[in-house]
Amino acid sequence: MSLIISDSSVLIHLSAVERLFLLHQLYRIVIVPPSVISEISERGWDKPGVEVVQSAIAEGWIQTITPRDEALVQSLRQRVDWGEAEAIALAIENKADLLLLDDANARLIADMHGVAKIGTLGILVQAKKAGLILSVKDELERLRSRMWLTERLIQSVLRSVGEA
Repeated sequence: MSLIISDSSVLIHLSAVERLFLLHQLYRIVIVPPSVISEISERGWDKPGVEVVQSAIAEGWIQTITPRDEALVQSLRQRVDWGEAEAIALAIENKADLLLLDDANARLIADMHGVAKIGTLGILVQAKKAGLILSVKDELERLRSRMWLTERLIQSVLRSVGEA
């Protein structure tokens, strides 16, 4: 089984548009650090999205693991927020197969550490290729109010799945 670790952004975006289930269908189990749970629960994200994540935790397919290397977390924390720092540290420590995160700076840091990563849009592409969703374009329209997407990025993603 693959080891998949997530930051909060992917969970927040997918749950807000009622697509969190895609993570379970694509990856079975998703690991998050404690700070990700705190970010989702405490920052006032929309309540239905928080409840969906909490349900996934109760069902056991989102699980929490605390990173062991506190020095690494502190070092990463100087460049990204807590959730991203802990998620990247977990991915490094556990040689994760994939790290789910959207933030551009966090993605650069993951690259520097040789961590494979994918963001919300990449997950939608995977879901379309796996036959789990019919249209990436429809999903992007729903996400536009939730996350900042350039027209160039949208067109690139749509071309990659033959919807442009």
